[in-house]
Amino acid sequence: MSNPGDGGTAPFRMRPYWIGLVAIVVFTLWPLLAAQLGLSLADLGHCTLVEAGPTPCPLPGGDWGGAFYGLAEMGGLSVFSVPVGMTLLFLWLLAVIVARQADARRRTGALSTTALDINLAYYGLALLGIVGLGYAVLKGWLPGPLLFVVLFAAIFWLFSFVFALISTLRRLRNTP
Repeated sequence: MSNPGDGGTAPFRMRPYWIGLVAIVVFTLWPLLAAQLGLSLADLGHCTLVEAGPTPCPLPGGDWGGAFYGLAEMGGLSVFSVPVGMTLLFLWLLAVIVARQADARRRTGALSTTALDINLAYYGLALLGIVGLGYAVLKGWLPGPLLFVVLFAAIFWLFSFVFALISTLRRLRNTP
């Protein structure tokens, strides 16, 4: 077994990132799951839920109308949790890419990022995420103000891609 700092062959530890991804997905979807649970339980008890407020739902053990209504109203929190979750998912992807690149640098013994070749495939992945997020905003699946974040990311991506392309072309020109 090798020490973490000696540039050995220890595999990249992806487990913490998977745990983070699960936490992001749970945070994003829990209001929708709670709302679906409330609607399903009310349907099983043959109760009617309306937006005006809790309605009586007599089941064995008492009146469950308020509890089912409260669960069903949790769906309104998805207006917050879904956009924040999508943004966290994008940041998670960026963190994984940066950590993998840092691990690759450590393995090769490179002192800086200039010693490694620039992998333009990551730009394609980032562009796919930006376009997907923009499409979701334009289709109305995510709130409109998130479009400003998408535009910022697109501009940042464009500048980064141009600089990476210039750096790659210079490196190719200078190699014999």
